[in-house]
Amino acid sequence: DFCIRARLAGFRIRIAKDVFIHHTGSQTFKGAKIDYRSAMLRNWDLFRAKWQLPPDVALEKGYPIPQQLPAGVSLNIPLSALTLTHKGNSERFWQPVAASMSSRVVTGESPLSRAGAGAAKLGQLDEARGAFGRREFAAAWQAACTALQVRPFHPEACLLLAEIALAAGDAASAKSCAHRAAELAPRWNAPKQFLKKPLKGGAKPEWLALPEQIRNPKSEIRSRLTVGVLTRNEEQFITQCLNSVKGLADQIIVVDTGSTDRTIEIAKSLGAEVYTTTWNDDFSAPRNRILEHATGDWILMLDADEELPGDQHAALRADLRKADAIAFRLPLVNRGQEAEGRSFIPRLFRNAPGAYYYGRIHEQVFPSLLPLCKTFGMDTALGTACLLHHGYSKELVRDRNKIERNLRLLRLGLEERPTDINLTLNLGLELARSGEVESGIAKYRDAFRLMSAQKPNEVVPELREVLLTQFTSHLYKIRAHDEVVQVLNSSLARSGGGLTASMHFALGLSHYELKQPREAAEQMRQCLAKLKQPALSPINTDILTAAPHHCLALSLAKLNDAAGAEKAFQAGLASAAKTEDLRVDYARFLVAQGRPVEALQRLHEVVQQNAKHALAWRLGGEIALSQPAFLEFARDWTNEAVRLFPDDLALVGQRAEALLLSQQARQAQPL
Repeated sequence: DFCIRARLAGFRIRIAKDVFIHHTGSQTFKGAKIDYRSAMLRNWDLFRAKWQLPPDVALEKGYPIPQQLPAGVSLNIPLSALTLTHKGNSERFWQPVAASMSSRVVTGESPLSRAGAGAAKLGQLDEARGAFGRREFAAAWQAACTALQVRPFHPEACLLLAEIALAAGDAASAKSCAHRAAELAPRWNAPKQFLKKPLKGGAKPEWLALPEQIRNPKSEIRSRLTVGVLTRNEEQFITQCLNSVKGLADQIIVVDTGSTDRTIEIAKSLGAEVYTTTWNDDFSAPRNRILEHATGDWILMLDADEELPGDQHAALRADLRKADAIAFRLPLVNRGQEAEGRSFIPRLFRNAPGAYYYGRIHEQVFPSLLPLCKTFGMDTALGTACLLHHGYSKELVRDRNKIERNLRLLRLGLEERPTDINLTLNLGLELARSGEVESGIAKYRDAFRLMSAQKPNEVVPELREVLLTQFTSHLYKIRAHDEVVQVLNSSLARSGGGLTASMHFALGLSHYELKQPREAAEQMRQCLAKLKQPALSPINTDILTAAPHHCLALSLAKLNDAAGAEKAFQAGLASAAKTEDLRVDYARFLVAQGRPVEALQRLHEVVQQNAKHALAWRLGGEIALSQPAFLEFARDWTNEAVRLFPDDLALVGQRAEALLLSQQARQAQPL
């Protein structure tokens, strides 16, 4: 790739014949436990997509050398700043302090983009370290303080201030700075090692003034929160959104991408800092504008059609106090779809150096924080403060053309990052939403293949749940039952937390459709056992109805376990909703057990609740006509049935039979 771009830029490639390098192959890959072939095939997919090679080109057979740049491909790819991954002990020696940016590209994540370059550079310490190396202590101190001001979560800046203070002879200030570094990152060993050194010196340089967050004791510092919101014609929601964080946010930043309504006016009136930018089909760009202006210790990103209800403020404050977390995925529920449960989205994170967003849509910030997790021994975690989303009611989706916009941006994003699992999964979802079910399922298959190729520690738990739940739900709808069984018995499905209640339900239904009642019964038992376990993604709400008991009862009946089936039917009948079909099947079961009177009683309950339940009327007619003792009941039942369903030939036939058996041939003949 580099050589092709160099040639297109006018350079020539030369062979250095006077240099010999002896190479022992693949040792780096083996040492890092990287599957060489898988890595190369993944890179081949990226290369082929970038240079728009013909689809029939195979890696093993070679490829045509591109002679011109495809649209959207740049000759120059900016590298991330060295200070994001290395620490300079002098101008000539740099030591790695975190996983390099290039190591993240292997997993399909994006390198530093132009949109994120400005945000990622904030808080860099290269200027401070350079001045410190030249023993220009005042300049180094000022530069490090500036870095700490723009990126308040900055343990490295605090430790550098400690080193500067100690070099200037102020041991007391050095201790304060090192202690603050240790408070910010309790698992980081560097400040602990610093504090073990003999710290001596009583100098008080005039230029050495401790920043406020170091000067005040830990107990007096409340974590400051910046809330960032993107807007464009959001006057319907912006007041609700911004008011929901009043009293909680220390700073509210709104970046508007071209509103023509009163959004900007309303945001300013509610005390938000408002910045405007041009929309360029890239959600990460305005997100990074927010990061450039954020001054809080933590950043909470909201969409304008979301809110943080007041009863969730205490939970958010509790999340902010967790010292070992660098970022949180917060639960989110859709208004009007609360029964479906929640999804977890990456929205709350520390205002740390190197943080930036990438991606046109479903933009991500957490990958830029992962090197800091490794350096400081911190984690990303699931938060407890629940967000409420208003923007996906059917009317709003239709009015705002969200599906069409999302499809366009997802396709653009996948052209740039063809192996991105999150984008592939969401393209599948949007295609299915728009009616292109087969195309959507094909994308779900791609996402499943990509995620299955990941190492277990690379799989994002909530993304795995979303993929498996949505994928198998759509497969069931097209009656691809064999594939449902295959997917939910895969190593990906069985890894991590295993199957959720919704997944057991889907697997049980597919086994039942495949006439495998024993397997179906076992999956329904697992579903019922896990009903109260919290899920990381929206659930199939059918598991909250009588449906799992219903399928379990039918499966046990097919296995001739009458007692077990009876118990399952009774448990289902105790459910609050959706029991009509269950009662009909229970009536059929009772007939098979030689209990027709009880069966008719159940069917009578059904038609009392829903007189238009034709299947209940038909089954009742069959039972009533099966025994002479029920003939009078059969006449009454069929008479009411044909009154309600005069065009249902099965019911009309039952009515005729009831009349004939009652010696009323004249009345039966027209029927």
